Amino acid sequence: MQKIKYKKLTKNSGGIVWAKRSNVRIDIAVRILKYTRENWDLVVWICGAGYVDNTEYRNKIMKKSSSIYKKIKFFSYEDISLTDESYIKMFDLLYGKRIFCIMDGSLNIKNMFSARTKRMILLRNKFKYRLLLSELPIYRAIRDIYAQMMFVGQNAINKTETQFLQQYMPYYTDDFEVQKRWSVPKSEKKVIQQVKPYVVFCDFSDNLKINHYDYTFRLNDAEKKVYKEDKINFLNNYPHAEYLKIIQRFQYYYTICKEKVDKLRILLNQVKCNNEKVVIYLKYLSEVKFLRESGVLKNHKFVIMTGMNDKKRAVNMFENGYNVMICTYKVDIPKLFLKECCNLIYFSQTFDYKDKIYALSRFDNDEKMVLNVYDFWVNTRLENLIKDNLKRKKAVLQNIFKIMSNKEVCDL
Repeated sequence: MQKIKYKKLTKNSGGIVWAKRSNVRIDIAVRILKYTRENWDLVVWICGAGYVDNTEYRNKIMKKSSSIYKKIKFFSYEDISLTDESYIKMFDLLYGKRIFCIMDGSLNIKNMFSARTKRMILLRNKFKYRLLLSELPIYRAIRDIYAQMMFVGQNAINKTETQFLQQYMPYYTDDFEVQKRWSVPKSEKKVIQQVKPYVVFCDFSDNLKINHYDYTFRLNDAEKKVYKEDKINFLNNYPHAEYLKIIQRFQYYYTICKEKVDKLRILLNQVKCNNEKVVIYLKYLSEVKFLRESGVLKNHKFVIMTGMNDKKRAVNMFENGYNVMICTYKVDIPKLFLKECCNLIYFSQTFDYKDKIYALSRFDNDEKMVLNVYDFWVNTRLENLIKDNLKRKKAVLQNIFKIMSNKEVCDL
């Protein structure tokens, strides 16, 4: 394991830990707490709501931190942004005490306009130390780094967000005639150079070996006709509809095309024959209804994991006899510590690269495992736009991995 650069944190009063595995992030954070123990009185540990109440997560921290665990107060990002009570409670802790603030999943404050980001930046100088924990530096673009740096070390990037975007992410028009902001490798390297003094630990390795399979399906003549007619009718009835609303409506028209559904049926049968388990990600609740009514799931024991379901019950069923879990993007599910759960299907696609990365992170087991990932695409202009968008986001992230592995850039 790489060395922890404690002096970076004590010098700047802030630091960043980038590590894909949750266990590693927790271990490094606790080591840093112990190293600086004489310089703080209380720890404010902020994480997602699903982790605050997660016994396994809290037990990992307790086991590693031992005696200092009683000094840790947990808060969720959701409570900070949605309720004044939790924010005021945390605010009251700051008076007369030296507070060490840890933010696990710091990409939750990547948006400068969100309530949670504004509130945390307002409290920035009230904390003795600030430590950000994240599995990845970004999800979408180098813009994700800006808000985090405003909290952990505002002097690192001495620019307004507008100045930052103009310099590192200028506008351009893509092949689909859509105007977007994208960075180039040279700009990404400059940003990482500014962040480098705050990176106390970096490890992008994980325990997954991924076998990736891309499938592109075509609409049959009848489906093409319906798709075209529905598009024309929708645009005629809603000529001023929002771009996002149009995309969502058009995507649903083709997402359940016959070729794709037939392939899903084949894969599910293979999973069943191999005594394995599979997680299927969908974008729309109506797709869940379709799969149930179409008979695709007829010979399979399946559980549904959406924001409206009992998550604990669904996970328990999946762990004990059920071989298929159907999830919608955005739903917060526990990690799946099941060796036989070695298949992931992206049945419908999303523009949000974070959602796909999050789905992969659910398989972050302590032991090495092989995961089969199946990406389902439909050959439409919209789907090609999504694919191009995700490809660019992935390229930015891969370039940052490359930069961070360069000894002269990040000498960890």
